[in-house]
Amino acid sequence: MQEQAKIRQKLISIYERVTPLQQALVQLCAVIYERASLKSIYTCLHNTGLIFPDESVASAEHLAPHLNELQKLKLLDKQFRCHEAIVEVITRRLVDMRAEVPRQELLARISTAANWSHLQASGHVCLSCGKDAAGLYLQTSAGLLCESCALAEMKAAAMEEDLAARPVSEFKQAFSAGADSTARLTVLWRFEEVLRLVGREDRAEAREMMVLLVHQLGYEEPVPLARSLRVAALKAVVEQGQRILPLLLEMCQKAPSKFYANIVLAAGTIAPENPKVRRLLEEAAKDSSAEVRKAVVDAIGSIPRQTEWSKGMLKLLAHDRNQAVRDQARASAAQWWGMYLARRAASMQAEAPSASNRFQIMVRAVRLELPARLDFYSLPAHFCQRIMRELRIGIYMGVEANAYKCRNLLLTACTGTSVARSDPFVRVIMNP
Repeated sequence: MQEQAKIRQKLISIYERVTPLQQALVQLCAVIYERASLKSIYTCLHNTGLIFPDESVASAEHLAPHLNELQKLKLLDKQFRCHEAIVEVITRRLVDMRAEVPRQELLARISTAANWSHLQASGHVCLSCGKDAAGLYLQTSAGLLCESCALAEMKAAAMEEDLAARPVSEFKQAFSAGADSTARLTVLWRFEEVLRLVGREDRAEAREMMVLLVHQLGYEEPVPLARSLRVAALKAVVEQGQRILPLLLEMCQKAPSKFYANIVLAAGTIAPENPKVRRLLEEAAKDSSAEVRKAVVDAIGSIPRQTEWSKGMLKLLAHDRNQAVRDQARASAAQWWGMYLARRAASMQAEAPSASNRFQIMVRAVRLELPARLDFYSLPAHFCQRIMRELRIGIYMGVEANAYKCRNLLLTACTGTSVARSDPFVRVIMNP
């Protein structure tokens, strides 16, 4: 026992001195537990979304020297399994690692398109909210961050900034072509405060800021957050209320369609009873763009009390040639009639628990590449290691039913293998 403790202490000391990438590889191999190939380890690491600014990890070949080094240091064996003396120590440390992104890193990475990925399939979990869905994700050193969580962090930083200390000229520059997305969003999120600061010096400048704000409704620069920027602009416009309405009607034009759709939605949300706005909505309802017609539905759907005019407009759009427009119009009408209350209540249920540590992120990545196979009655010997992996995950994630199911499989279907020579629970919990 003393000899094992010395080996463990020596290996942990070595582990603490290797690079962050090499530590992540040891952690990943501790989660995988079974023998693995270079390709599967690379795929698992890629699935985590972890990045290492000082290391190139563009292919499996880039990992080979690091894995070879870890084998020489005895942290991994010839089949890339974590050393038995430290596998549970490494895993427990992993469970305790909070998946946090330093704000300075986040703000530095968020404006660069190369740091964003459009993921088309599930299996890539946000390290903050735990969301597992296709969409836009930011790659960080701690893992993947979904668009909404990245924006929440940006907004928190933006709200702490002292705008009064900035030159007024910077606010206009934030709305110029090619301006940094962070600066643009800061002005949009705090537009009312910006307007006061600008208007304090020159009222004409304040009107110019309003004009620039309306232009943001059609923002289409090739940046990952373009849609979120338009959404922020729409919210800022609507918050201006009646005082910006004349400008919206004055600046309204049918191209580009995104700009027209957001003008329609903003004006319809601000003043749906205004005769000029109604004429705008009626004309937009006949537009060739489904995006514009859907904006009409959204504007009418935001009206708290329905009139014969709004009901007639929805009835018209419920027979639109575009399926999405028809569905949206019918959903809006049904909502007023109280038919969607149950669906709305269901959508308000608590979300899945957050993927709050690196262990959970790595588990998800490993299972994506090396799925659990717990439905066997006659298991080949190499699958027993995978069952042991799932038992360990069950223990560390507190899923008792899964842990006990794996234990029973190991003791009945894996007799004679190394993982069943002693009670599997003891093997994990008492090591050390």
